[in-house]
Amino acid sequence: MTIDAAMGTAKVRVRTALLPRDLGALMPNEAAFVLSPVGPPRLWGMVTNAASEAIHRAHENQPNNSTKPSRCAEFATRAVTHLRSRLIEPNLTIDAHLAFAVVAPRVVHLALSGGVRAYRVRSTNVERLQPRAEEVRPLGLSAPHFATESFERGDWLLLGTPEAFSLRAVSALQSLLGRGPDTSPSQLRDSMLAPAHETQQGGALVVLRSL
Repeated sequence: MTIDAAMGTAKVRVRTALLPRDLGALMPNEAAFVLSPVGPPRLWGMVTNAASEAIHRAHENQPNNSTKPSRCAEFATRAVTHLRSRLIEPNLTIDAHLAFAVVAPRVVHLALSGGVRAYRVRSTNVERLQPRAEEVRPLGLSAPHFATESFERGDWLLLGTPEAFSLRAVSALQSLLGRGPDTSPSQLRDSMLAPAHETQQGGALVVLRSL
């Protein structure tokens, strides 16, 4: 199975500055993730760096694709917990939302936490891959939702923060998909993140397509 992919982020306006918050990453062996930190802006980078490094370590050292999502989520949770324990301000809330995906033959294995979402697009049918009733809680407060879903040739997988799935973003998604199979992941990424860039509310999106 061949995967075409793209990822992007939009910055957040904090007072007079535009700051990076969310992180999207494409990894070797058809894996990807989106991270969204919880906490004050001055700690966003520390949270995403710690969790991202932990996810990469877990991914590199876990050969079994079906257990990679749980392993990566576990490592990310430990990293954020360790970072929290080192803070001078012990009552400060820091955490992270995570969506991790690894593609195997005809399936995708997922770990989905809190507000970071995953959608599969098959033909023109858009399907959310986590329970809608799921409470929006970050890694440190609840176990992620783990799932294995079918992922066939021509399917799309979208991982992103809520800002990447605004009404305008979903409208752009439907418009591009209506143009047929020539739409590229980078076109989808750019169109869906355009509203987040304009509103300056942040966001991250990873787009995977099975060819």
